[in-house]
Amino acid sequence: MKSAIRTIPFQPAGPVWMKAAVAGSIWASLEIIIGSFLHNLRVPFSGTILAVMSVYLMVGFLQVWNERGLVWRAGIICGLMKSVSPSAVIIGPMTGIMLEAILLETTIRLLGRNLTGYLAGGAIAVFSTLIHKIATLLILYGFDLVRIAADLYSFAVRQTGFETDRPEVLLLMISGVYLGAGMLAASGGYIAGRLYISKQKIPDPGVTLEHGSENSLFSHTSGDRYSLFSLMANVVMIVASLALLNMSHLSIAVTFGALYIIFVFIYYRNAARKLKKPGVWIQFAIIAFLSAFLWNSLSGVHILDPTGMVAGFKMIWRAMVVITGFAAVSAEMKNPLIKTVLYNRGLANLYQSLSLAFAALPSVISRLPAPNELLKKRKHSFGTLFHTAELLLPVLETENNRRPHIFIMTGDRLSGKTTFLKEIISILNERAINPAGFISEGIHESETRIGFKLTGIASEKRVELCSTVERPGMIRQGRFWFSREALQTGDEIIREAASSGAAVIVIDEVGPLEISGKGWYNAIENATASSDAVHVWSVRRSLVKKASRRWNTGDVTIVDTTTAIPEETALLIIEAANKVRGINGHSINL
Repeated sequence: MKSAIRTIPFQPAGPVWMKAAVAGSIWASLEIIIGSFLHNLRVPFSGTILAVMSVYLMVGFLQVWNERGLVWRAGIICGLMKSVSPSAVIIGPMTGIMLEAILLETTIRLLGRNLTGYLAGGAIAVFSTLIHKIATLLILYGFDLVRIAADLYSFAVRQTGFETDRPEVLLLMISGVYLGAGMLAASGGYIAGRLYISKQKIPDPGVTLEHGSENSLFSHTSGDRYSLFSLMANVVMIVASLALLNMSHLSIAVTFGALYIIFVFIYYRNAARKLKKPGVWIQFAIIAFLSAFLWNSLSGVHILDPTGMVAGFKMIWRAMVVITGFAAVSAEMKNPLIKTVLYNRGLANLYQSLSLAFAALPSVISRLPAPNELLKKRKHSFGTLFHTAELLLPVLETENNRRPHIFIMTGDRLSGKTTFLKEIISILNERAINPAGFISEGIHESETRIGFKLTGIASEKRVELCSTVERPGMIRQGRFWFSREALQTGDEIIREAASSGAAVIVIDEVGPLEISGKGWYNAIENATASSDAVHVWSVRRSLVKKASRRWNTGDVTIVDTTTAIPEETALLIIEAANKVRGINGHSINL
């Protein structure tokens, strides 16, 4: 039998994870800003250029913060942050960045934190972008692409009159370029980092954090539907579609794949975004032409070979299934429940540092040098980034240890959560604590609940919150229609409670609207980020996991109102408030 009251303790990120959060947010800002700059200019090999800059940055960071494990942690954080780019398929950029970080970290560990280790690590990290690109193309188009590439090379050799037919020579030359670029990046980062730590630091007004950023890996917007079953089902559908294609059951594979693609387009709103890009279709056209032109042309059989046309169509169809399927997987990876899984399965450090990195990202981007300045004045520009990191670290450390204690009163619908809350409020008032916030009491007609009214605890505000009867301008959630004015009133009450310095803030209830980013979501975001108050929320049982880590929360105490005792719960709330008030210089009598 589960305990009536259980607490999930807050686990702050460790020192290395804190520095990784800073480095990861700066790395992600470079990927976002410089990546967009290169993309808009249509610069070729932009992924390789970003990898060179990443090696430069991380080797420089290792001179400023000589921390074991910094690079791979920063790589994971940057990869996860990069994956929320609206135009990105999560698997590609995320795995590429993480691979670079892991290879750089591993090489430095093997060879030591010295110039030799940095040069070798940088070379391997940048070279990995070539391997990643080849692997990505093979995943998209299959191994038929290898045959087309080999035929294209042989065709070019014959047309140019070269006597040798050795593609491995070309591959060695390309590999040498990537390895050399990585070594140059590592040496540049090493020099920039050493130069920065040898200079006197200039005072700076500092940086700030921004909570509620929309660039959240776990953002849950209205209309999003998440399910672990759907995540696994998408993986199975992708594998099944590709398996049918590999077994040469073309008609079955196309029918099955088409049904899956249509389903994804309907179920996931942004899944088609990648396929709307002209560059994707240009790539498809080139693949189709080369396949038809080169498939048997070298043997003199056909100029446009039908077998090659079919092979080209299969490669394009495979790519469409993979792109669409990965978009669906990307959407499911934003499931808010993943927050709880990360936190409760030994990954609290990653979750906390990732949350802090997202909060820091707007400030970091605002301080980032212009792309042309960053490329021209590398040593000075990266010195500015290292300085920003040193300023940002203590801000994140303070934020890391400042999280409000949340008490969640939970139970099934009609189980008496509000009645339980009213008893707690009465006990708190008896102790002269005077909590702020509001409660939502049911409105009944002939013993049938037809709505709720919102009542302020520390004020006389009282308004109808929702009703089963629709009226113009109302928002529907489930079987109720919510008043926009009432939602605004609740929002104002929460903000006033946070700004007034209330010891306890009561919110009845935190429901589906708030979980989906509506209702008083923003007010809760503001209150949890700016106030030391203890929060007491009522949450239906099915939403507890989502609500517990949806906001900037510290310790989370879950109270089952069907079995818990109000007096015992009230004492725990007073104790939590005393802990906060004790830190600030005063406490509340028990």
